[in-house]
Amino acid sequence: MRKKILAAGIAAALLAVPFSGSVVGGLTVSAAENNSETEADAENGGEDAASGEDEADSEDTAEASSEAGDSLPAGSVLNIECFNEEFKTRVADHYPGYIEIDGETGMIGDVTVRWTVTSTDMNAYQDRLDRILPDNEHKDPDERVDIFLAEDSFLGRYVDAKRSVTVPIENLGITEDELSEQFPYTLEAASDRSGNIRGLTWQCTPGVLIYNRAIAEKVFGTTSPAEIQKHVKTWDKFMETAEQMLDAGYSMTASAADTFQAYAGSMSDYWISRDGEIKIPDNINSWIVNSKELVESGASTTSSMWSADWSTATLMPEGNVFCCFGPEWMIRYCLSQEVVGSIANTGGWAVCQGPAPFFWRGTWMFAARGTDNAELIADIMRAMTTDEYIMANIRLTDGDFVNNRKVMEADAENDIHALEILGGQNPTKIFIRNADRISGVKTSRYDEICEAAVRGVAKKYFEGSYDFDQIEPYFVARVENNAGITQVEPE
Repeated sequence: MRKKILAAGIAAALLAVPFSGSVVGGLTVSAAENNSETEADAENGGEDAASGEDEADSEDTAEASSEAGDSLPAGSVLNIECFNEEFKTRVADHYPGYIEIDGETGMIGDVTVRWTVTSTDMNAYQDRLDRILPDNEHKDPDERVDIFLAEDSFLGRYVDAKRSVTVPIENLGITEDELSEQFPYTLEAASDRSGNIRGLTWQCTPGVLIYNRAIAEKVFGTTSPAEIQKHVKTWDKFMETAEQMLDAGYSMTASAADTFQAYAGSMSDYWISRDGEIKIPDNINSWIVNSKELVESGASTTSSMWSADWSTATLMPEGNVFCCFGPEWMIRYCLSQEVVGSIANTGGWAVCQGPAPFFWRGTWMFAARGTDNAELIADIMRAMTTDEYIMANIRLTDGDFVNNRKVMEADAENDIHALEILGGQNPTKIFIRNADRISGVKTSRYDEICEAAVRGVAKKYFEGSYDFDQIEPYFVARVENNAGITQVEPE
């Protein structure tokens, strides 16, 4: 059975939301008031909301609406494709009326929910989706994928309107007004080039600069986040501080890879232009140039993140590394708080905004083109991403930084959310500030390949195997040839 565990403080501040019943697949379930205001409607959702700058987008939207409308009877099976257990757990614990039958099956009213979990190892999950989604609408209704999940690293494959595998949320009857409490970057990341939102997430994963309190005290005479921010507020200041750290006998980061996500957080351009040109965006070139300087000076290294060398240098005091970058999940689960003697174990970290806003990871849910459960999918999306009652529960019981401003602002004022790993600091306000500043999120079907290619080529450059003028051509060659791609289509 579902769990409902509410903290009195959060319940009083956030969860006093009037509830009304909305009928889904013959079952009346509890939902926030706005859940009953809109329903999937093929006739109203048949026109693309975009201005028509991309003809393929408008054609896809018109066709997808016929698959997502309520003119067809509701399906008896809801098939959900996932790459881990996370979303299944969130639905089982928080979606009203969900009954778990076993590890692979549940029920919502008279609808059977089937879960298929495939690991992303060796791209198994992505390859599976690429096989089954294009022909989804032609399968037997009970075998069609209804919902699938994608994380940020391969999000662009399914946001891409030309692939025609997802249903824009407006065709499910979900309006942008309903999403007013969500952080804008999460919508931008799941929007195609014509601005159609194609996926929603219950998570928000903004990143911050995580710094070593002891080193901050020795070099700057303070551990105050506001004061440390002055030393790292831009990339130029960050590089100046790296010199100060070297002079004091410390490294700035354990690896050049530490800063990649922060530079990539606001892309200056797409990896692939509309006419098919492959190029390294300016912000990534800045990462390459500055990282080379850090490596050559000794302020960083070329070790891989999560490697033994990186872990020893970053997580233990003897590593003498000043900072790393990451979201809340990294702070909670990746800094070895349980290891006696680690920096985290003694509450030796703190956070500030850092030189640039960024996000790292996050999981989005999509309605698959061809689904016969559009109304139920819309209700699940609303419940899991807009219902403050449910979002506050997820925050409390699962620890997710949820995609709801009101819930997280209340969290920021509650001392119960101060983290021992951060010496008692509650970082939520800083995370909110960075989430608000994230912009220029650009996703495309080639993101995964391009990021892997540029990291590989850049590392060769840092190590001295390539000259700077070789980076671009080697990058282009890797993108064209990696993962079986021999010709890049225009975006």
